[in-house]
Amino acid sequence: MKQFDERDIMFSRMGLIAGTKRYVQYYKEHPEKKEVDDEARKTMQDMMAKKMDKKPEDVAKMMRKMMFMMKISNLIPGKKNFMIGSKMPSMGGNRSDSQIAISQITSQIMRKASTMHEKSSKTKVAKRKVQIEPKKMSEEIKELIRLLGIDIVGIAKITPEFNYSHRGTLMGIQGNYGEDIHLDYKYAIVIASPLIKDYINRAPHQEEMIATMRGYAETTTIASQVVMYIKELGYDALGDDFLKYYSPIVPLAVQAGVGQLGRSNMVVNPVHGNRMKMGAVLTNIPLEADEPIDFGLNEFCKLCGKCAQNCPSGAISKDKLVTEEGKTYWLHDEVKCMKMWMKVKTDCGICMSSCPFSQGVNQELVNQMKNNPEVMKKILEEDHKKYGKRNYIKEPLPIVNLK
Repeated sequence: MKQFDERDIMFSRMGLIAGTKRYVQYYKEHPEKKEVDDEARKTMQDMMAKKMDKKPEDVAKMMRKMMFMMKISNLIPGKKNFMIGSKMPSMGGNRSDSQIAISQITSQIMRKASTMHEKSSKTKVAKRKVQIEPKKMSEEIKELIRLLGIDIVGIAKITPEFNYSHRGTLMGIQGNYGEDIHLDYKYAIVIASPLIKDYINRAPHQEEMIATMRGYAETTTIASQVVMYIKELGYDALGDDFLKYYSPIVPLAVQAGVGQLGRSNMVVNPVHGNRMKMGAVLTNIPLEADEPIDFGLNEFCKLCGKCAQNCPSGAISKDKLVTEEGKTYWLHDEVKCMKMWMKVKTDCGICMSSCPFSQGVNQELVNQMKNNPEVMKKILEEDHKKYGKRNYIKEPLPIVNLK
């Protein structure tokens, strides 16, 4: 498996500031990305400037100041993550009272997750190692996760190649950029939180963003609790979640049997579709790994294509599967996707509401559909009959309708 570098992901590249050492070095090594990234970054800074009622150059100065704060933060003993326990700069500007109230919803959703993440990272590993047979321990951990509120869980056996090679940054607000990542965990416990359907079906509006942040908060909180549980059993564990990913979560989830990679470049679960947010726990406690699943999604996505048809940015490919270095996948344009996020001021989510599996598919048909085009066509016919192009609810929910 080819190891990913977190510095290459779009979120990290958007945090690079023209003229800085990071910027110069990165585009010296990746000149093919500079032009499209500069254009996307300008769009982002112009959007931030408008929202904050500032000039674009003032936004750039603010981001430089934040980078300096990160460097100082990283020198403080025990300060592992700039995002945790830190007050982020206010966007200020010309926001209305309702916009301020709505923006605080996601802050409150993430508050508990941040606290639990930090607590789990500080928890010490117990001196006594419990000795429990791997299969039984795996069942125990899965049941704990279900009791904590999540039913979608899988275990993957991993090697260091599953982790990022180097630390990137999250839109310029996370430290340790460029730091080598050296981890030697043998297992990843992957958990996925289904997002509230009524919220996702209002994508790309604010309800979708609220549901997304709730999903991230739930996986982060539960992953943190599992980390503490495993440490109390005498084994090391590490939260690999929204607040600090150490691995690209999609390959972990596929390896753990949580779902298959779909045309949308997202993991698609047979029950919940791609309407999920995921996190993981990395650990060395002896476990029994699950196998990747194949319920016929590749062939289904070839017939379906609803996510690509509905994608307003054209980021999702309408072409055939690509095979490279033994891996088969769908092409995805992350720059187009990011620009759409900036345009709609949420993380869009139209691809989630478009997927038939996100709306719910008869599981008897799902169990029959592999290598069976007729069953796949029946699923698509039923989905089109119910929802047409996609299930889109125009009426806003009260949580965002404060006018």
